[in-house]
Amino acid sequence: LATATALVERLDRFVSALLDALASLVTLVVTSDHGNLEDALDRRHTHAEVPLIAFGPATAAFADARDLRDVAPATLVEFILKKLGRAA
Repeated sequence: LATATALVERLDRFVSALLDALASLVTLVVTSDHGNLEDALDRRHTHAEVPLIAFGPATAAFADARDLRDVAPATLVEFILKKLGRAA
């Protein structure tokens, strides 16, 4: 667990620095396909809830996203269809 904690802390510092530099320019969405960091010996996907967080100008597009399955549709609408003038 100590190794996993150190990795998450390192990732946290990286994401914080990235957002400090680019938050007004880019949208960053962070999620995962499973949540078993607390048990690295288990290689199966768990049913643990995994948060989805978004930062940046298009954060509102991900307000209804609850898990990984919601990322692609929100991305399609926000970053492709709206740019092409085809969003509903």
